[in-house]
Amino acid sequence: MENKKENNPSGEKVKSVLPIRKLCRNFKRFLMLWIIAAVTIIAVIGGSNILSNISNREISIRVNFSFDGVESGHDPSGNKFEVNNIKSKSAIENSLKNLDLEYEDTDELYSSISISGNVPANAISRITSYTSMYTSEDINTSKRIQDLTYYPTQYTITMDCSKVDLDFSDCVNFLNDLTQQYEQTFFSDYGYKKSLENTVTAIDYNNYDYIDAVSVFDSSLLSLQDYINELVSKDETRFRSEKTGYTFIDLSKSIEVIRTDDLDMISSYITINNVTKNKQNLIANYQFKAQELERQKKIYEEQLDALSKTIDTYEKNSVLIFANTINDKDTTVTHSSKTYDDLITQKITVQKQLSNCQQKMNMYNERITALKGSDKQGSEDKVKEDFDKINEKINKLISSVNTTINEYYETIALKNAYMILSVASDSVFDIIIESLRESLPTIMAIEVIAAGAYIVLCMITVNEKIHAMISKVMSKLRRKNKKPAQ
Repeated sequence: MENKKENNPSGEKVKSVLPIRKLCRNFKRFLMLWIIAAVTIIAVIGGSNILSNISNREISIRVNFSFDGVESGHDPSGNKFEVNNIKSKSAIENSLKNLDLEYEDTDELYSSISISGNVPANAISRITSYTSMYTSEDINTSKRIQDLTYYPTQYTITMDCSKVDLDFSDCVNFLNDLTQQYEQTFFSDYGYKKSLENTVTAIDYNNYDYIDAVSVFDSSLLSLQDYINELVSKDETRFRSEKTGYTFIDLSKSIEVIRTDDLDMISSYITINNVTKNKQNLIANYQFKAQELERQKKIYEEQLDALSKTIDTYEKNSVLIFANTINDKDTTVTHSSKTYDDLITQKITVQKQLSNCQQKMNMYNERITALKGSDKQGSEDKVKEDFDKINEKINKLISSVNTTINEYYETIALKNAYMILSVASDSVFDIIIESLRESLPTIMAIEVIAAGAYIVLCMITVNEKIHAMISKVMSKLRRKNKKPAQ
C-alpha cells in the first residue's frame, strides 16, 4: 500500500481512473436491465399493434405520388389535388364488378375507407419550429408564410373490415383492386386526352353537308394539333417513341399536312364546283351562323375591354419591409399575384376567341357569296371518295398519336407519378410484419429514451453515495425475492 502511495503521491491519478472503472462496471452491471427494458418495449408496443390490427380487422395500403406540383397540393393539371378520388363511388362500383362481389350499400364501403397523409419528421420539425414573421427581425419574402403548410406525397389507405359485411379475404382483394384501378384512372385524368382523339374519329361526314364536314374535320384536327404543340413546349427530353418512331413535332407536322394539303384540296374542289346536298339550305345555314358569330363577337369585344381596364387599374400584392436602422429606408416589394396572372390568362383566351370568331365570320360570308354567284355543280361521288381516303389517313395518324403520347406519359411525364408501396394481405405473417413496420417509429423513439436513461443511470451511480443507496435498494429487492423460495 505504501509503495502505491509513493508512486502516486498526489492521488490524482487514482481518482481519475477509479470513476472510469466504476463507470465500466456500471455499464456491465445494468446491461441486462437495459436489454430487458428494450425487449419489453418492443414486445409491448409491437404486440399491442399486432393484436389491434388482428382484432379490429384493419388492412392498409401505402401509396406514393411523385409529379410536379404535388408538394404544393396541385394535381398534374394545376388544380387542387383530390386524393379521395381513389375511393370514389364509381371506383368502388368498378372494383365490386371486377371481383364479382355483390354489395348494395356502396356508401358503407366508402365510409369504411380512410385516407391519411404521411408527414415526415423533417416537415413536422420545420412547421413546429417556425418563428412568426411578425416577431422576427429578418423578413425575407412572403413565401415564408407558405412554409407553415405541408402537402403529403405519401398516403396510407386504411379499410376497417369490421364495418362492412365482407369476408376478410374479400376486403383485402377489394382494397388492392381499388388502388390498382386508380392507376388507370390517374393516367386517364392527367395523361393523354382521348376525348380529342374521339372527337376526330367520331366524325361521320354523311351527317354534314360536304363543306361543313371539311370544317368539322379541320377544327377537330386543329384542337389535337394544339394539344400536341403544347406537349412540344413542355417536353425537354425531345421524346421519340420507341413504338412508332415519332416525335411530337413529327405528329404535329403530319396533322398540318392533312389540314393544309388533303382538306384544303377537298375544300377547294367543293367550293369552286359548289358541291352541296342542298344549296338553299346551306346558304340559309351560313347566314344564320354569320349572324350568331356577329353577336358573339360583340360579347367578346366587351369582355376584352372590361379585362383590359381591370388589368390597367389592378395593383399587385406588395410586402412592406421595415428598415432595421433609422438611416435605412423602408422598402416595398411587389410580387406576382395569382389573381393578376389569371386576368392576363383570361385576356389572352378572349383575344383568341375573338380572332377565331372573326375568321369564321369571314369564311361564312365568302361561302355565301360563292354559292350565290355560281350555278356550277361538281361531282358528289368524287367528294365521297376523297372523304373515304382522308378518313383512312386520319385513323392511321390517330393510332400513332395515341401510342406515342401514351408512351410519353407512362415513361416520361408521369413515370412513377403513382406507386403502390405496399399491398393489403390476409396472411397473418404479413399483418405482423406490417404492424411492426407501423410501430417502428414509436419503438425507436422510446428505445432512444431508454438508452439515454441507461447511460444516465450508469453515470450517476459512479457517485459513492448514490451507488450505496441504489445497492441498498437492490439488495432489499433481492432479499424479498428470496423469501418465497425459502
